[in-house]
Amino acid sequence: MASIEAIGGGSPRLAAKGESRDIEKSGDKEQSGGSATPLEAEEIQTSNWKKPYQFYMTSLSLWLAVLLVSLESTGLAVAIPLGGTTLEASWASIAFILAVSVIQPIYVTISDVLGRRIPQFAALALFFVGAIVFAVANDMATAIAGRSLQGLGGGGLDVLSEVIVTDMTTLKERPLWVGQLAFPMAVGCILGPIVGALFTEYATWRWLGRYNLPIIIIAAPLSFFFMRLKLLKDSLASKLRQLDWTGMLLFATGSILSLPLSWAGALYPWGSWQTFVPFIIGILFLVSFAIYEKRPAQPVYPYRIFGKVTAQVTLVGAFLHGAILYAALFYLTLYFQAVLLQTPLRAAVSVLPFCVFVVVLSGAAAFAVEASRKYRWET
Repeated sequence: MASIEAIGGGSPRLAAKGESRDIEKSGDKEQSGGSATPLEAEEIQTSNWKKPYQFYMTSLSLWLAVLLVSLESTGLAVAIPLGGTTLEASWASIAFILAVSVIQPIYVTISDVLGRRIPQFAALALFFVGAIVFAVANDMATAIAGRSLQGLGGGGLDVLSEVIVTDMTTLKERPLWVGQLAFPMAVGCILGPIVGALFTEYATWRWLGRYNLPIIIIAAPLSFFFMRLKLLKDSLASKLRQLDWTGMLLFATGSILSLPLSWAGALYPWGSWQTFVPFIIGILFLVSFAIYEKRPAQPVYPYRIFGKVTAQVTLVGAFLHGAILYAALFYLTLYFQAVLLQTPLRAAVSVLPFCVFVVVLSGAAAFAVEASRKYRWET
């Protein structure tokens, strides 16, 4: 059982009852042919914002966490640490993105068993330590290690922010509050390349690690004091036995072995054994993982989430979103510097129109769903 946020929307059981009452009232109104009064309509529109201050303080900590991940996902793409090459800088960014991608489902399954607080603070600690390691690095290997630690923390901060928001809100409120997380993500997409370029050209790339620290120092106490979560009853030993250790190992190994997709055509040819062999082994690990996930009581990817067409389409959409957004943000800046020979700041400005559209459309989508109460356009 996942831990449940007490300050936002109550437990899923209570939320489900509330939703049922809303549906029943709506059905009665439709059957009687009536419509909502202006007062009722105003209440429907404003009720989602009537929350205790603990809710907003918790939300602020989550927004800061998402902002950190978004800034770090794009900031180093235009910065070249330790006087290295553009390609070496890209490897530091790849290490961060890969760590974020691999660790996210593992954080979710751990949080379902241990509760949200332990993984959340572990993610903050990893991000904090990784930022320090990166900021003090004296060689590229250390810089990449620091970025990897940041990615392991950032993956948890990113995915747990959405999970905690769903714990804090009812089904009716989620489109608005989950949509709010798009704003810090979009702001980070815009500011990340610019901040990275400014630090590289006018200060030092080490500030890309240093500026994370005060943000974490603000976000961590907010989460600690205001994120009120109900503790799970089981003992720690019982919780650890429930974790899908084998599934997590298979998934992490298979995902890491997809790394040849990043170096194929750059470090090694597509047809070389250095590219082909680890990639095939990674696929075999992921296939084994998919088959094995039928067995655990608390699997990393429960089979039930793939049982509905709506869920399947949503997952495909999320995959396309990540593949297009992060690939464009990462490789466009690399292209502008390595091929067009632009300065870091000029490359950041060149990618700015793309980032602005991300901000505008993210906000528009969130408020459109909240206003229309629909996820798709119907004629």
